[in-house]
Amino acid sequence: MPWQPLPVKIDPQTYGQMKAWFARLVPETFPPELLTPATDPIACLEQIEAKSPANARKGLAEAIGDIVELTDNWPPEKVAQIDGLLAQDGLPTLTDMRSRNLA
Repeated sequence: MPWQPLPVKIDPQTYGQMKAWFARLVPETFPPELLTPATDPIACLEQIEAKSPANARKGLAEAIGDIVELTDNWPPEKVAQIDGLLAQDGLPTLTDMRSRNLA
């Protein structure tokens, strides 16, 4: 059975930080040609936010789990580079988010 990440718990207090984390990783994991105004994951999330903050939190948790899974085969050097960028922005590192998803 393949490894399955567990979704991160996102509450109203951590939503902003987790949204910023996701926004920072989107350009690192999605091809630029897929990031149009109509398909940009952050824009889609903000549309959900406007209607249902609870659904936005749930969707964001799933999206973060997907990002963690998408980056699973990244080389250690790439992970270290992204960890540095995230830490510089005051956000949890990818390494930290991976450990949260395993808990």
